[in-house]
Amino acid sequence: MNKQFKFFLTSAAIAAALVGAVSCQKDYSGDIDDLNSQISALKTQLTDLQNKINSGEVVTNVEKTAGGITVTTTKGKYDIVNGTNGTNGKDGKDGKDGKDGSVVTIGENGNWFIDGKDTGLAAAGKDGAAGKDGQNGE
Repeated sequence: MNKQFKFFLTSAAIAAALVGAVSCQKDYSGDIDDLNSQISALKTQLTDLQNKINSGEVVTNVEKTAGGITVTTTKGKYDIVNGTNGTNGKDGKDGKDGKDGSVVTIGENGNWFIDGKDTGLAAAGKDGAAGKDGQNGE
C-alpha cells in the first residue's frame, strides 16, 4: 500500500470517529423512566403471583400469546403483556425527534470539515519520496 492511501485511510478513520462522537449524544432519561416503570409493573405482577402461590394457588400452565404470556393457576388465568416499542411515552404523548447527525465534507483547502468547521486535518496525504532505483518503498 502506498503512503498516500494509508494516510487517506487514517484520515477517514479519524473523521468517522469524530462524526460518531458528535452524533452519539442522546438524552436517555425518558428511556430510563420508561424502563423503570415497566420494571415496577413487572415487580407488582410478580409479587401478586407470589402471593397467590403462597395462598395455595398453583401454576398449572404457562402459555405464550401474541402480546406476552398467559399464566393459568388453580384459581384462574392471568395475562402478562409485553410493553409496546416506539409508542407513547410516560405522559401519553409521543416523544420528540432526535437531532440530525453531523455533516462531513472536504473543503476547498483539502481539509476535512465537520458541520462547516475546518478540522485542520488534510483529507489526502502528501506524495511520499520516490523509492530507491525506481522501486516501490514497501
